[in-house]
Amino acid sequence: GEDALEKFKGQWHEIVFSDIRMPKMTGIELLAEIKEISEFTQFIIMTSHASVDNSIAALKKGAFDYILKPFDDLDVVVDA
Repeated sequence: GEDALEKFKGQWHEIVFSDIRMPKMTGIELLAEIKEISEFTQFIIMTSHASVDNSIAALKKGAFDYILKPFDDLDVVVDA
């Protein structure tokens, strides 16, 4: 999470995909930090440890989507 945040600060990105569980920083914490820098960046959280609380928190912080793993690439494209 911290490495991703540093890379984002160095160069703006239109979309960010992040796992919810990472060392030192959660995906929701990363989402909040990135949205402070750029409210226009789309942020998608992926997780194999889904919970209603996490999905609500992610959407409240501005996540564009919350995707459950494992997922089929075609399913993700079709739903987009």
